[in-house]
This record gives sequence, structure tokens and C-alpha cells, in this order.
Amino acid sequence: MSHKGFNLIELILYIGITAIILTASLSLAWGVIFDQIKTTAKSEIEYNYQFLDNFLRNQIQSAKSVNLTLSVLNVNPSRLVLNNPDDSITIIETEDKTINQNGQNFVLTGLKVTLPNTAPLSLITNKTDLNTFTINYSIINRQIISNISLEYLNPSQDTHYGASKTWTNTTTIRAE
Repeated sequence: MSHKGFNLIELILYIGITAIILTASLSLAWGVIFDQIKTTAKSEIEYNYQFLDNFLRNQIQSAKSVNLTLSVLNVNPSRLVLNNPDDSITIIETEDKTINQNGQNFVLTGLKVTLPNTAPLSLITNKTDLNTFTINYSIINRQIISNISLEYLNPSQDTHYGASKTWTNTTTIRAE
């Protein structure tokens, strides 16, 4: 005796197997999406860290001295003013900027530099917030110690979107 179609047990088995496969596929897809978002956040912070670290080291090592009159040191946020060999100055300081993301406005703290004969330039991207920018200066050994902390813009505070980096550098100003 042959039957056309499915009987009840076969139908339940097919629906169950299909549900298991779809659930596993969906779970895998969400895992890939969240991993991609986390990687994007970490990459953004790492890019900003590498650029900022190299830029600050380069500017400090090429400076003649620290302008102690115009600099604001040992506080967060600091302001670093470097005297250049050609008697011009380089100013590195924080800036507040308003970013609109998904219809919401966020005020981020950025870092900007004013090089000789140029307009101020932003040093970090719009998806990065500067939490700490503290500069200390040792007159005795001509070392600038910078303590910097960056955080990825994460409006929902979702752990999948979070990334941050904190570091301390010691860079010596070149000998006169």
C-alpha cells in the first residue's frame, strides 16, 4: 500500500530537522556579524593608536624644546606646545566635536594639531573618543611622558561594539 505525501511523524521530523538547521545557521550568522563589528571597532582604535603614537613621537623628537609658558601640563586634558628648530611652534591639544550618528548627536573629544603655517588638523577619526590626554614633562632629562586613552564610539553601550586602548609613552626631545 503506497501513500502519497507525508504522514504525521514524517512531517514532524522534517519540520524539526529544518528548524534545527535554520536555528544553527542563524546563530552562526549572528556570530559572524558580531565578530565583524567587534573587529571593526578594534581596528578603528588600533589605527588611531598607531597613527597618534607615531605622530606624537615624530613631533616630540623633532622639537627643540617644550614651550612651558603656553603648555598646560600634568592635567587631563593637557595642551602641549613645542618649540621647533625654525623658531615656529606646534600646538597639540584637545577639541570637542559634535558627531551625528543614526540621528543622535554625540559630543566627542578629539585631538588636533596646529602645525606652523597651517590650519588645525584633527588627529583621530570621528568614531573615536579621546578619554585621557595627559602630558608630563621632565626638565632634567628632557622627556615627555604622555598618557592617552581612546575609546570607540559606542552609543548603545553594547559590548559587541566596544573597544578601547590606553597607553603611556616616554619620548625624549632631541638634544640642542
